Amino acid sequence: MTLRPHRHPTTSLAVAIAAVGCTVYAADTNWRFAGHYLSMTGAAERTVFVVAVALALVAGALTASPARGSSRLSQGLPQFLVWAIAGVQVVAAYAESGLVAGTVRAVIGPVLAAPMWHFVFYSDPCHCPLGADRHTRLPQVERSHAGRHHAGRRLIEPRDDTRMHR
Repeated sequence: MTLRPHRHPTTSLAVAIAAVGCTVYAADTNWRFAGHYLSMTGAAERTVFVVAVALALVAGALTASPARGSSRLSQGLPQFLVWAIAGVQVVAAYAESGLVAGTVRAVIGPVLAAPMWHFVFYSDPCHCPLGADRHTRLPQVERSHAGRHHAGRRLIEPRDDTRMHR
């Protein structure tokens, strides 16, 4: 398997720190929500709740990887669960802090945590074999658009592989 070059280590570290920070911020919201709305008064009970949610988010991002060699259907469930968990955390943010502050809590917390964990685990180009994604829908659209754009400017002749295949 031919691998692409790694991204810069500083980038990987920055993304990992951002993912942890967003998850901790979401955990703070969940801690408060558990006390105010779920009647969890004990620290142990709240801790279990907050850790379970955070671990579920990270585990979902880990198992939703396209680099694991699984089918699109099996990747879809973990992706759905990650966004379902983030969605529930958004509800908690709004319930806990109202419209303006809740929006800040929601975006800085779970809405950013979900993709950041995906970036931590799988956006590093070295995780994907070279050309592994070239037959998916987005790269096909990109090639089609680029082919038509360059052909329209007479920079290249249109080729068969730049046309969309259904």
